[in-house]
Amino acid sequence: MNITNEKVKAFLRKNKALSLKSLELESGLSQGLLTKVLNGERSLNDQHLEKIRPVMLKYGYVSAPSDCKVISVVNQKGGVGKTTTVANLGSALTRKGFSVLVIDLDAQANLTAHFGYHDVDENIYTALKGLTDWPILKTEEGPDLVPSDIDLSSGEKEFNDLSSNFLLKKFVEPIRENYDYILIDCGPSLGSLMTNALISSDRVMITIQPEAFSIKGLNALISTIDSVRDEVNQNLRIEGILFTMYDGRLSLHKQNIDAIRQDLGYLGVYDRAIRLNVALKEAAQAGMDIFAYDHKSSGAEDYLELANEVSNG
Repeated sequence: MNITNEKVKAFLRKNKALSLKSLELESGLSQGLLTKVLNGERSLNDQHLEKIRPVMLKYGYVSAPSDCKVISVVNQKGGVGKTTTVANLGSALTRKGFSVLVIDLDAQANLTAHFGYHDVDENIYTALKGLTDWPILKTEEGPDLVPSDIDLSSGEKEFNDLSSNFLLKKFVEPIRENYDYILIDCGPSLGSLMTNALISSDRVMITIQPEAFSIKGLNALISTIDSVRDEVNQNLRIEGILFTMYDGRLSLHKQNIDAIRQDLGYLGVYDRAIRLNVALKEAAQAGMDIFAYDHKSSGAEDYLELANEVSNG
């Protein structure tokens, strides 16, 4: 697994007997820089991380593929913030020093467009079909991206046999060692593509608006998740329910959130709700994450707090 700033800090705190002077001599990184990294005042860039990696390995650092967490972000309804969440949570985790891959498993390809890519010839559909290798693209914001395409719209019919349910897992398993988090943006359906995502995942994040129409479909979604866990993927768990487009001025939103916490709190509900914020839509239209577009917005604050919850969970 890639060395990240978070892993460097954890390693240094765990190995207090290892002096910064020794690290400076062996890695070429100054004691001053390492002290600031430990205090959270600086971050190591890719070049720094490459220099310190062999030193950490020499002194007992062990990379563990099982550290990677694969999270499907789901809801069979559209327009509930799945793509916005994958894009901005992925960027927030990257800014915290984690290595992140985001996968666009929606034929609308909005996540792909969110990171500035359009009409990509090699995409998740061509890879699932076996026509091309799996494309992993770099983004300016940080997370790597597996792009999608409108051709994936035929995927529900093409990939509906039992063996096809494992196509995405065959891609995900070998690359887990390269990432700390893999986030999957699922389309608005309960079909074979979502099944692919759930079989490939460790955890599920359910995004919903605190509106009655959005809450009604939760039972069917939870039933699908339970079926995949019981029949195929015993390790699958619901990470939590994330409320999006929350308007604190509406008493109805507060009532609906309280009701969900009472009725489905056993599944886990994130403390942070994503507030209604026009900057989130504007950032998506501009092909940027919320931090690059407006780092002072409530959207940026909310997704950073969500990243803290996810990474500390």
